[in-house]
Amino acid sequence: SAAVGSAAIPRIGMGSRGGCASALAPRRVAARKVHAARIARDDTISGARMSSVTFSPGAVIGRTYRVVRPLAQGGMGAVYVCEDPAGRRCAVKVMHARLIDDPKNRARFAQEAAVGEHIGTEHVVDVYGRGIDEATGMPFIAMELLEGETLQARIWRGGHPNVLARDESLAVLDQLATVLEAAHARGLVHRDLKPENIFLTPKPHGGAAFTLKLLDFGVARFVDPTRPVHNATAAIGTPLWMAPEQHTGAEISPAADVWAVGLIAFQLLTGRFYWLAANQKELNISLLLQELLFDPLPPAAHRARALGCGQLIPAAFDAWFTRCVARDPQARFPTAVPMRAALAASLAGPHHPAEVAPAPAPPTATFLAPETLSNHPSRVTPMASPSTSLRHQSGEMALRDSDAVELSHIVGDRGTANPQQ
Repeated sequence: SAAVGSAAIPRIGMGSRGGCASALAPRRVAARKVHAARIARDDTISGARMSSVTFSPGAVIGRTYRVVRPLAQGGMGAVYVCEDPAGRRCAVKVMHARLIDDPKNRARFAQEAAVGEHIGTEHVVDVYGRGIDEATGMPFIAMELLEGETLQARIWRGGHPNVLARDESLAVLDQLATVLEAAHARGLVHRDLKPENIFLTPKPHGGAAFTLKLLDFGVARFVDPTRPVHNATAAIGTPLWMAPEQHTGAEISPAADVWAVGLIAFQLLTGRFYWLAANQKELNISLLLQELLFDPLPPAAHRARALGCGQLIPAAFDAWFTRCVARDPQARFPTAVPMRAALAASLAGPHHPAEVAPAPAPPTATFLAPETLSNHPSRVTPMASPSTSLRHQSGEMALRDSDAVELSHIVGDRGTANPQQ
């Protein structure tokens, strides 16, 4: 897996269909088979936009990057392992053809390559080049090829949820807070923090056993820290980790990222999701949103006891968690800087004593009928079943085809959540 960040690499403009002008590649590459791309479901390049484009091994993207093999598929594009003319392996992400006609999607794709330049940390992915493939017209980004695993894969290693040791959890959270410190200092809010967007690369010696890379800045947003931005458009993110203000269209600030870090920390320490609805075999999004927006938010230790794992929560963790997962953004740590400063102390000291608690009953929905979701004109694919549920997929929560999920106005007549709860 790989995603886009940046380093001190010359910027390469996203040009016209004429190819990629890059300091890393000659203007012309002799004997390159630039038409080696296989075009699926639509055999013509001229005329209507191609519905799908794939690149076979041996194809050359942007006159520079020879495809070795496919690597992954994401919400915005397909990723290939490629080699540049010097023989260096890299990951090349090509935008999905079905998204290319939407200016917002093109802007998000281009932002993935550019945003890391504003952060300047080892915890984002290096970008080697970007441009338009002249044979297909597809935008692409060439980036550092990462070795290792996502945090999602680490948590679900062996096909079941794992509890990370306290020192490993601290290493993950401290490095995540470090990159967020740099982002928040520059007014950048990631808006889609989740274990799938956190990558752990093995470190051969010294310090932590891995270097964390924060992926997917495609929906990140620049804000003035002194003037939070009102989110007038549809909500962007992944519901399981999104802050309430992302769901309701309220002001967005770095505190939205702080919320997600708190939820990720709870999962690392317990192997369970904080939300009761998410720990069921199937996730009903109506019940999830009721918990997230309206039900009382119990302290971490209380919720862990309800899930049968209260003994895994350090005694000092509750105070830190409550400053992360508070409905009112003003009650949270304002940025990652104070959040990180209090992190180590929250994981120190003894655990809460083990307590036996009955398994919690699934929460009862009192609003957001399934028809509300089925008829909502958002990017959530309507479910065939009236239960409006989301299935666990290899330990992942998936909203079908969408990585960045839009859920604006989904709270209906209830309006915004009560920040005092």
